[in-house]
Amino acid sequence: FIGYFGRQGRGPNEFVDAACFDVDSDSLYVIPTNTKELYSIWRGEIVNLNDDAWKKNIVDSLTLPNLSVIRKGKNIISVNTEGSRVRVIGDVINESGYGLPYDVSHINPLFLGSLCAGPVAFSDEDSVIVATSRLGDVLEIIKFPSLDRDVIIGKGGCPEIMKLGDISFVGKIDGYYDVHVVNGKIYALYSGAAREKAIKAMREGKTLPDGGQRIKVYSLDGKFLMQYVLDVPICNFYFDS
Repeated sequence: FIGYFGRQGRGPNEFVDAACFDVDSDSLYVIPTNTKELYSIWRGEIVNLNDDAWKKNIVDSLTLPNLSVIRKGKNIISVNTEGSRVRVIGDVINESGYGLPYDVSHINPLFLGSLCAGPVAFSDEDSVIVATSRLGDVLEIIKFPSLDRDVIIGKGGCPEIMKLGDISFVGKIDGYYDVHVVNGKIYALYSGAAREKAIKAMREGKTLPDGGQRIKVYSLDGKFLMQYVLDVPICNFYFDS
């Protein structure tokens, strides 16, 4: 154990949640979900627990709330649930000319953020952005820097608002928990569990395991190649090539 950074809250150097967490050779970077701030701190300061060591930059082009954001070098890539689906924020801002790849006109805008967000990945080597749905079976492969897109919608379908008796709940299934692009392939951690089962378990005072037990592997043109089936559900993974 080396140290920790940040606290939950809405005060200085506190985070409601982290939309983006990144690390390079000497610093850590955080973009909170609820502000347009990019925080950075030198890794050596983590040991000292020195809040004054944080540097803060305002990124006016972010669209709140920040839900799926990645930082790569001088660029910040924001995958949005409203308006332009992808915005690449750098010296020049490049936006996609399309929105979500499925119809959400029947859904209350208040639910769009939690319903349609999901993990994203970016690969410099393969010049690709991958966006997934946390509460659906949707995977988008977006070419960089053209921002042309291919969409894969699996058997789990698109994110939806569901009803179970008198209860409405967000999401028909648990979808993607994590995604990485490595060596020209996409590795996506997927669950597919019906959220209705989780609601029923909650009513009975029980909880079901969180996470996914399948890592789906796709080519960069969206062809399904294979999958790994895990012993236990996990929420995140890292690929060391």
